[in-house]
Amino acid sequence: MVKNRIPTDQEFAEASRRMKATMELDSGVREAIFSSLPRNIPCHDIWVSSQVNNVSTINFIYKCDKDLEEHEISGARKAVEGTIKKTLESLGFDGCSIEYHSHEYVVKQHNGNYNQYFR
Repeated sequence: MVKNRIPTDQEFAEASRRMKATMELDSGVREAIFSSLPRNIPCHDIWVSSQVNNVSTINFIYKCDKDLEEHEISGARKAVEGTIKKTLESLGFDGCSIEYHSHEYVVKQHNGNYNQYFR
């Protein structure tokens, strides 16, 4: 039987420091994207996932299903992608993955629980 190893206080402190730094970076990326978006883009929220190898995953959340569909049809999604990629480049990221979602869908299908939705 393998005995569970308990992290030392130093290891725990280092892990906590790294987690805090990642959360602060994610928050800064989110704010930079929000401030760069054109005002006519109906963005409900942006979730930034932790960066791996200097690449970030951006979850762009429209307010409703209609906005998501209209932006796909109109080509406005390309403007969103361009803005996000340009913003991340200016922050020194090598690349990103962008996923699109609808807040309305999350509310209807997951009672608004994003943690359950993103599992």
